Amino acid sequence: MFKKKFHIILLMLIWNFSIAQEFINYTLKEGLPSNRVYRLTQDNEGFIWAITDKGMAKFNGREFKVFNTRNGLPTNDIWDIRIDNKNRVWFFSKASLLGYIENESVHTFPNCQSEVVMFPASTNRYGDTLVFGNTGDWFYLEKDCWKKMSLADLEQYDKYSFKTLHQKAVQLAKNEAFQKKTNLRFRNQDSIMVMLYNEGFSVINIPTGQISQSEFKQYASISNPNFLRNHYVNNQIQITGFDFVGILDDSYEMEEVIKIPTDLKAYFSMVDKTGNVWCATFSRGIFMLPQMRRQATYALAHQKVDQIKNVDNRIIANVYNKGFYEYDSLQKVFRPFIVDKSFVFNAVYIDSLKSVFFSSEMKSIQIIDEGGKKREVDRSNKTAGVRSLVYHKGFLYGNMSNGIIQIDPITFKKSRLYEQYGVMDLLVFNGSLFLATSDGLKSLTKDSINSVDIGGGLSKKPVLSLAKVADSLLLVNTDGYGTYLTNLKTAKLLSNSEFLSVESAYVNKNVIWLASEKGILKYEKTGNEYKYMGILNENDGLPSKKVNSVIEVGNDLLVSTDDGVVILPIALEKKPQLLKVYIKKAQFNQMDMSVVEPSVRYTTNNSVDFSISAIDFSANQGELKYSYRLLPLQKKWTQTTAMSLNFSSLPPNDYTLELKVGDLANTTHFTILPLWWQRPLAKGIFYLVGFLVAGLILYYFRNREISKKTAKLTAQKKMAEYELYALRAQMNPHFVFNSLAAIQYYINENDFETSEKYLVKFSKLIR
Repeated sequence: MFKKKFHIILLMLIWNFSIAQEFINYTLKEGLPSNRVYRLTQDNEGFIWAITDKGMAKFNGREFKVFNTRNGLPTNDIWDIRIDNKNRVWFFSKASLLGYIENESVHTFPNCQSEVVMFPASTNRYGDTLVFGNTGDWFYLEKDCWKKMSLADLEQYDKYSFKTLHQKAVQLAKNEAFQKKTNLRFRNQDSIMVMLYNEGFSVINIPTGQISQSEFKQYASISNPNFLRNHYVNNQIQITGFDFVGILDDSYEMEEVIKIPTDLKAYFSMVDKTGNVWCATFSRGIFMLPQMRRQATYALAHQKVDQIKNVDNRIIANVYNKGFYEYDSLQKVFRPFIVDKSFVFNAVYIDSLKSVFFSSEMKSIQIIDEGGKKREVDRSNKTAGVRSLVYHKGFLYGNMSNGIIQIDPITFKKSRLYEQYGVMDLLVFNGSLFLATSDGLKSLTKDSINSVDIGGGLSKKPVLSLAKVADSLLLVNTDGYGTYLTNLKTAKLLSNSEFLSVESAYVNKNVIWLASEKGILKYEKTGNEYKYMGILNENDGLPSKKVNSVIEVGNDLLVSTDDGVVILPIALEKKPQLLKVYIKKAQFNQMDMSVVEPSVRYTTNNSVDFSISAIDFSANQGELKYSYRLLPLQKKWTQTTAMSLNFSSLPPNDYTLELKVGDLANTTHFTILPLWWQRPLAKGIFYLVGFLVAGLILYYFRNREISKKTAKLTAQKKMAEYELYALRAQMNPHFVFNSLAAIQYYINENDFETSEKYLVKFSKLIR
C-alpha cells in the first residue's frame, strides 16, 4: 500500500497546453549541435545545458556554445549530465575518459586501470563527489583518475564519507519492499535518493532510511515507462517522462504537474528557476514555453481580431473574414456567433432601442432585438459601409468612409449625410456627439461638423478612438501622439504614451488600459491623477506587441491582436528572465586574455576589447541596455546597447570594469603591467640618476664660475702688487731726501701753508 497518494485537482494544477501557445523551438538552425537531445539541466549561474548525440550545448537565451571533441570531449555522444556545488558540469558517456567542464574548459580523467572503457549507466552525487557505474562496478574520482569502488572494502569510509551513503543507498534499493516494483531505478543527490518504477516513485532519506512513497501512474506515460526520469535542478526534485514534468514539494509530493502537448513528442522536460518549461525531443531539438505564456490561454490563433467588446453582456470579438465570435468565459474559448466572410466592423448595444447592431462590409447592418429576433437592414437603405453606430437625439449616427450618416431608427433608412472624411469613431458625451477624425477631435452641433478647440497640444492631432472616463472626463486616443485626458477645456497627455498610436482604450473604475502598437499600457488613478503602472508586451505572453483592443472579463484580461486573442490573468505573475550580464570574451591587442584577474604587458597604442553577453530567456529580448564604467578612469556610468566595448591607449594600472542592468551587476578586474622602465624602482633609479647628473652639471658649472672669479681676483691682486712695486721703485732715498728738504725749506721760510700741503702729499705717497 502506498503511504501517500496525490490529491491534485486536475483543472487547477495540470495545464493542458496546445500548440497555439507557441513554444519557442531551438534546433540546428539556432545553433544546437543536434536535434536529438537527451537531457536538459540548468547550472548555478542560470545557463541551460543540453546533451545530444553530437556534443553538449550551453545556452544563454541568445546563443549556443557547443562543446564536442574539438573542445576536448572524449566523445560527442553524451548520455548524462550533473552540476555540482562548484558549478562544474560533469558529463557521462560510454568512454575511457570522463570529466567536467569548468569556465568553458574541458577536463577529462582516465580510468585508473588503463584503457578500460567505463559504463556510467547510473550517476549519483554526494556533495562535490560524483559516483557512477552500473549494477556491478562503481567509480569515483581519486588522484586524477576514476577508481573502482568496492562496497565490501570499508577501511576508507572515514576518508570518503560518501561511500557509506552509497553503500546504504544500494542496500535500500535492494530492499524487499521494492523487489516487486517494475522497472526499478534510482538516482541520488547527497543524502536523498529517488527511486522510480512504473507504479510510482519513492523518496528515501539515506541516513535515516525513511521512505516516502507516492503513486503517479495517472500522470506518467504508461506506454513509455522506460523514459521516466528524476532530475535534480535548482534545489528541486523534478520527475519527468513523455509529455509531463512534475515538481516535488518539501513533503516529496507533486505540488505541480505540467502536461506537455503530445504533438511535441517530448520525453524529457524541466522547469527552470524562473518558471520556463524546457522540453527535449529525439528529432525536433528543444522546445521552450516562457513562464509568462504558461499563464496565458490563446484563442483564435493566427486570426486577425479587431475589437473585443462587451455587447449586452456578451463578449463579442470581430474576426476578419470570419465574422463575430462569442466568448465562453468558463471554457475560455470563442465560438462563432454570426458568420460573415467579409470585413466585420463593429458590434454595439444601443440601450434606447434595446437591440444589438452588427455592421460589416458584406451584410451592412444586422440587428438582434431583446427578444432574440434577428433581421438585416436592406442594402437599398444605403447604410452599407457603416463602421459603428451611436444613438443621439432620436437618430442613429454611423461613421462611413465619406462622413457621418444619420439613420432613422424605425425605418433604418438614411436621413442625411454629413460629409467628413477620416472619421474613425463616434461617442456621445455630455449630450453632444463627438467625432474622432484624422484632422482632430470634432463635434456635430447645429447640423454641422465643427472642430473642438482644446488646449494642451491636442488640436489637429489625428484621433483613432474615444472613451468615456467619467461624466466630465474624456479619453482621446491619437495616431502617433499618445492618449490625452480632457475635460473639453484643457488636455493632458498620459505619461509614457508619447508618440504611440493608441487603437482603443478600456476603462474600468480607476484603471485605464491602452491598446497600442507597443503593447498594453496600464494606468491607475491616484488622487486626481492617473499613474503609469507598466506595459504588457510579447514578454508577457502577447502573440504580438501590436494590440487592437483590450477588455477585462472577470479576473482575466482579453487582448486582441492581428495574430489572435490571448487571455491573461489581471494579476499576472512576472518573473525577471534576465539572470546575468557578463563578459563573454576579452582581448588585449586582438589576443585572447583570461577574464579572471588577467595581467597583460603594456604596449603603446594598446587596445582592450570586451564582448558583452547576458543570460536572458525573455520571449522578446530586443536590445540589451546596460551601463558600464572603467575604474579608476571613469567615475560616471555610461549607458549603451552595444555588445562590445573598446578601451585604447590605457596606461599601466589596475582596472575594474563594472557592468549593471537594473539590480544585476558584474565586475571584471584586469591589470596592465608596466614595462621594466615603467616600474617604480626603475623610475626611482631614473630620477636618482637624473638628479645626480644634474647635480654634477651644476657642480661643474659652479666650480667653473668660482675658478673664473678666483682667477680674476688673483689677476687684480697681482696688478695691485705690480703697481705697488712700481711705486716702491719710484720711492728711492734720493727722492725722499729731496722731498724732506723741500718741506724743510718751506718751514724755514715760514711758509707753513705750502709746507703743510707738501707734507700731506708726501704722507699719502708714503702710505
